[in-house]
Amino acid sequence: MVSKLSAKIADHLCATAVITEEDKDLYSYGFFVILSRVLFFFIAATFGLILHIAIESIVFFILFCSIRSYAGGVHASSELKCSVYTTSAILLCILGIKLFIQYNLDYILAFILILSLICILALSPLDSLEKPLSKQDKNHYRKVTRIITGLIVALTLIFYLLELKSISTSCVVSLLLESILLIAGKLKNI
Repeated sequence: MVSKLSAKIADHLCATAVITEEDKDLYSYGFFVILSRVLFFFIAATFGLILHIAIESIVFFILFCSIRSYAGGVHASSELKCSVYTTSAILLCILGIKLFIQYNLDYILAFILILSLICILALSPLDSLEKPLSKQDKNHYRKVTRIITGLIVALTLIFYLLELKSISTSCVVSLLLESILLIAGKLKNI
């Protein structure tokens, strides 16, 4: 679905001489990434609106995308599976955020934060068998992942101290989902 739309946009740009034939695949991939992110952003925002935690859902999605881009993790074997799995993961995470907020489970969140932090630092960046990373890329991605993870942990603590626990919860859940995807990706690679 998104890949077909991305290809059509790139084909149109190529036909109108905005881009060259050699660049068409690159642009198609770029449009795919952008359109996928926009689609999943709206899915997250919609689930958040339905559950009355729109801001928390948006914070979760933005932080998750930022860490996912560099840390890696498991990838689905097809676009349809990716869409179904990603939508399901987003829904489960937003439901989790709602439950953590509703039941004020600060100790469990602190435990999840620590475990997620250990997992992300130990397993990232995780490349795939289909697309291995060079040693230089791994070093770069590792540094960026650590910076992003550190920023998310800092935001978690700041929001918690400012008594914005619902936003703090979103930060923790973004790290939780990434750690689950890293573990699944590591198991898949084995």
